[in-house]
Order: sequence, then structure tokens, then C-alpha cells
Amino acid sequence: MAWVQNIDSDTEGTPVKIKDANNLLNGWISLRRGQSLQLTADFEFTPAAVSDFSTSAPASAFRLKESRGIKFNEIHYFDHPKFGVIAKVSPL
Repeated sequence: MAWVQNIDSDTEGTPVKIKDANNLLNGWISLRRGQSLQLTADFEFTPAAVSDFSTSAPASAFRLKESRGIKFNEIHYFDHPKFGVIAKVSPL
């Protein structure tokens, strides 16, 4: 997924909603530009339930929430034991 977003100095861009077609991954990515760039990823992954007649427990949801300073054109990997997010911010 890619998008274009204008962010002035000392402002926070509008958070971008990320959602997959199967509703397994939902979350937001936001970018703040001050003296440096700050990228925040906030996602929840809910794996599809496996059909098992012996259990009726709901599927567990896994959350990844992390903010970090970044530089233009760097590739960043936000890691969780169950899923990950790859992000790259480029100027236009």
C-alpha cells in the first residue's frame, strides 16, 4: 500500500487507516514532522479461526504499537512475533 501525504514542519499528518479485505489486519500509520520524522504504527492482527470442534474459544488478537524516529528512504521493519510491518517514507 502506498499514498501521498503532505506534512508541514512541526505538524502531525492525518493518520492513515490500514485494513485488509478479510478483516484480519486493522490499524493506523501516522507520521509526525518536527526536528525529525516520527512514524507510529498501531496494528491489530486477528488470525482466522481454525475449525476445530473440540474448542470454541475465540481467536486471539495480537497488537503491535510502536513509534520511532526515521529518515527519508530508510526501510523500517516493525516486528511482532505473529506479524510485521515494513515502512519506507520518501519525499516528493
